[in-house]
Amino acid sequence: MKKIAIVLLLFLPAVLIAAEPEEKICSPFHQKLEKIEHLELTVSPAKFEFDGKAYEGCEIVFKSKWSLMKEGSSPMNETYPEEGGALYNAGWRVDENFSADGPSSSYYILRNGWKVCIVEWSYEAYFDEKTGDYVTGDDIVCNVKCGTERDLRGK
Repeated sequence: MKKIAIVLLLFLPAVLIAAEPEEKICSPFHQKLEKIEHLELTVSPAKFEFDGKAYEGCEIVFKSKWSLMKEGSSPMNETYPEEGGALYNAGWRVDENFSADGPSSSYYILRNGWKVCIVEWSYEAYFDEKTGDYVTGDDIVCNVKCGTERDLRGK
């Protein structure tokens, strides 16, 4: 009887992970993004691949314009788990092996136990050689894909 109980306890975390609805994985990010002025904010089921593994979960598409936001605000900070912030306190951490930041985009992987999120921010930006200024367009887009490995979900 003790052996059966130990085996059940070993597999219980995988069962609990598999039982988590796809949309729930995205909810912390959706809650953060819905507070920002936007033109579009959708959540839908999604399957994706990352680092040679298949994942199933959800995808958030966020579209906005810089002109709709408060001056000096940075919406990218809302999806990044800063130490002491809500995402960090909920267990989300950046995987530094898969992060890139450029003048008009940011890409990073977040992990929380068996959950993985791919966060991609992009907007138009360029250097105007005539004026010597760095110019940004008005459109800004964020895609967040979150999921768990399909094998862990029994599929």
